[in-house]
Amino acid sequence: MTKKPTDSMAVYLTLSGRDFDPDECTRAIGLEPTKIWQQRHEHLRARTDLDNVNWSVGIDEATGGTVSSAVDELLDRVWANRDAIVAHARSRGLRITLSCAVRIHTDAPEYLLAADTIGRVAELGAEFVLDIFDYREGANG
Repeated sequence: MTKKPTDSMAVYLTLSGRDFDPDECTRAIGLEPTKIWQQRHEHLRARTDLDNVNWSVGIDEATGGTVSSAVDELLDRVWANRDAIVAHARSRGLRITLSCAVRIHTDAPEYLLAADTIGRVAELGAEFVLDIFDYREGANG
């Protein structure tokens, strides 16, 4: 029997920049990353206009039926370390991004960010990215 895909939301807080040490980032922030990405293609590493290191902490399967509840779930996990996150990002010239990827197979979540959630994202100085992948039949035209 084939398993049916389910709706899901992944939420990540990412620090990104050029040529920074992810291990130093981990020590400074006091959180273990969920993912570390480093550019491996030399022709892209050479481009100084592109980030070549990402340090991320996140949730691959956030719970709740709204984007706001998924974002809050991640923010609750990192909130005690927010001052260290902001300080380290500023001291190293890193960008902070909070991203939410919504995958829809049956039912779309509520696309809402509560005012207090927006306030917490702003307190981090984070950019917010929402990616929506709608796999329902007929959803793309």
